[in-house]
Order: sequence, then structure tokens, then C-alpha cells
Amino acid sequence: MSFLDKLSARISERAARSRVRELKHRAAGSGLADGFTQLCLSSVRNYPIWFVSDRNRSWVPPSVENAEKVDEGRRSVVRLTIESRTYAFDIEEDRSNVLLLGADFYLRSRLSVDGQLVFETGASVTVGEWSDHLGPVSVQAFIQGPWESNVMEMDRYMKRRSEKVLQESKAKSFEEERKKFGA
Repeated sequence: MSFLDKLSARISERAARSRVRELKHRAAGSGLADGFTQLCLSSVRNYPIWFVSDRNRSWVPPSVENAEKVDEGRRSVVRLTIESRTYAFDIEEDRSNVLLLGADFYLRSRLSVDGQLVFETGASVTVGEWSDHLGPVSVQAFIQGPWESNVMEMDRYMKRRSEKVLQESKAKSFEEERKKFGA
């Protein structure tokens, strides 16, 4: 290999590493990594149950056309049909990971669209009394595509739905308290 070939290869490698850093930063900075990981931790695993329940169907984003789940111990694979494409969320809890550092488990979340891995994150999770808390989310794989907007919309939908339920609960609680005091 000539000197120019070696130099060209080194420059290409640096450009590729730079592009990887740029994509990781983009996924983290846009909220995609945190939103995706939070969906995997708290919502996506429940979609198949909620999907078939009239009472809970409103918790599933309208874009989800079908939902099914396979559990394998601490690993769940949830397949959703969105816009006629198959989104497979592969969610795994690892309680033996050396990265735990006081957390309860390490959450690995992968998303494949029509069989191709497009996103993977990892984060330590501490189980709280009312909710679970994510540590910093690391991006392990990221291939850009239209799936990004679907995942971000799913995250926004769940946040809006949760906020609505919280506001309704506060209003109901206030109304009950008001009645108790005759106000």
C-alpha cells in the first residue's frame, strides 16, 4: 500500500469517526435517545395489552395499527405496525452489567424497522417509589430515517396523555376537597 493510499485511508477513518460522533450527538441532542429509552422503559411493553382493551386503548398512539409482544425472561420484543411497517422494540434489562454503579439495572433498547436495526441505546435505571429514573443515555447505533419522527411523536403522545391524566386527577382531587369544605 502506497503512502497516499495509507493517508487516504486514515483520512476516511477520521471522517467516519467524526460522522459517528456527529450522529450520536444529534440523536442525544434532539431528545430522540431519551424519548426512545423512556418509551421502552415505561410504555412500549404495555402497548399490546392496552391495544386490545377498550378502556386503555387511548394510551396507545393512534399511529399504531397493531401490537404484539414476546417475553423471554428479562427481555421483551414488542412488534408494532406503524404506517404498514414493522417496528420491533427489543428491550432487555441486565442486572449484572458492570455499568450499573448503584442503579438497579441496565436497560438496552433496540429498534429495528422492517428487520433492519436503526437505533440502539443503553442507560442505567434506578427504580423509584413512583417512577423509574434513567441515568445518562448512550447511543450505540443510529441510522437516520423516517422512523425518527414516528418515535418522537409516540414520545410526545405519551407525555401529553400522562399530563392530561395528571391534570384530570388534580382537578378531581380539588373538587373532592372543595366539597368537603363546602366551598
